[in-house]
Amino acid sequence: MDVEVPQPELVDIDRLQLDGDNPNKMKKKQLHALRKAIKRWSFIVPIITNRGLLVADGEQRITVAKELGMKQVPVVRLDVEDVDRRLLRQVLNKLKGQYVPELDQEEFLRIIEAGSEEDLKAFLVASDKEINAALSNEEETASRRSIVGGLRELAYAQAHRRAGEFNNCVKTGFNPYFMILGQF
Repeated sequence: MDVEVPQPELVDIDRLQLDGDNPNKMKKKQLHALRKAIKRWSFIVPIITNRGLLVADGEQRITVAKELGMKQVPVVRLDVEDVDRRLLRQVLNKLKGQYVPELDQEEFLRIIEAGSEEDLKAFLVASDKEINAALSNEEETASRRSIVGGLRELAYAQAHRRAGEFNNCVKTGFNPYFMILGQF
């Protein structure tokens, strides 16, 4: 199956339309961090719109682009109905995956070791305390993993014991229904 890869086009920023319904909002500090990111790495993520240039994704990037005096931005226009534009906005806002704390810690450490701790804090809008907390969770995460593993083993052993009791009840003619209810 071929998957279409739409090409972005440069569009005058004033032609883009917002519907006012975007549930994704950024605080001033986050917008400032986005502005710094666009200045540093350029405008690398295009705005997503329908054919009529009604925005599905990229409202915050538009705000920053206007603040930076940009006249045009890259746009991917999709031939979608309004419901699909809204669905797309939801998917792009929420379908990001889950962070694995241990991998985040390793990534943070690589960035810090490369001398970019201040950039890390600025782009993530994170304080020293938040970065240190993320880094110090390594031992806590390992401890939690050990506890969860132990609980899993305990639950497995209890389930195994219950299964044995259940089988014994059946063999002896005792109604195992009462055992399930805890009345034996």
